[in-house]
Amino acid sequence: MGDFLRYLTERQSKALLSVADSLEYTKGEIILAEGERRCAIFLIREGAVRVERAHMGFNVEISLLQSGEIFGEMSFVEEFGASASVVAQSDVKVDVIAEEHVEAVGREDQSFFGGFYRSVAEVLSRRLRETTVRSISEYSWGGFGEFNDSRTERSDSWGGGSPLRESLTEGK
Repeated sequence: MGDFLRYLTERQSKALLSVADSLEYTKGEIILAEGERRCAIFLIREGAVRVERAHMGFNVEISLLQSGEIFGEMSFVEEFGASASVVAQSDVKVDVIAEEHVEAVGREDQSFFGGFYRSVAEVLSRRLRETTVRSISEYSWGGFGEFNDSRTERSDSWGGGSPLRESLTEGK
C-alpha cells in the first residue's frame, strides 16, 4: 500500500496491516485534532484528508493527502501532540497502526524495525524537502500584494520578503 511500506517485505506488510484498526470517517469529520496525543500512524486506504493548522483564529490548509499516504508519523516518532489537525476531505477509510501494533510485529520479526523506521524516515525526509522548497519559493518570490479592481495592475503594496523586491521595483 503506497510507498510507506516499501522497505518492508510482503510478509511484514501483511502482518502489520492485519493488526491495524480499520476506521471510517465522513467528509468534514476530524480524524486527528491538533495537539491530540495518539501514538499511531494513519494509513489512508480510500479517500482524501486535509491537513490544517490553526493560525490567528483560522484553519490554514497545509496539504491534501490521498489514498496510500500516511499522517501522524511526526507524533508517532516524537511522542508529542499532533502538530496539525487532519480532517476528512471526503469519506475516508484509514488503517490505524498504533505503537503496540508495531511492537507486536517487531517482536515476531526483529528485521521488521529497520524497514519500518526507514519507511517512516523517508516520508519525513520527503515532506521536509517539499516544505523547504515551498518555503524558499515563497520567500524568494514573495507575493504581489494588493491588486486594483481590474486585477490587471499591481499596486505599490508587495507582500513577501523577497530578496528580489528592490531589483523588481527599481525604475517603477
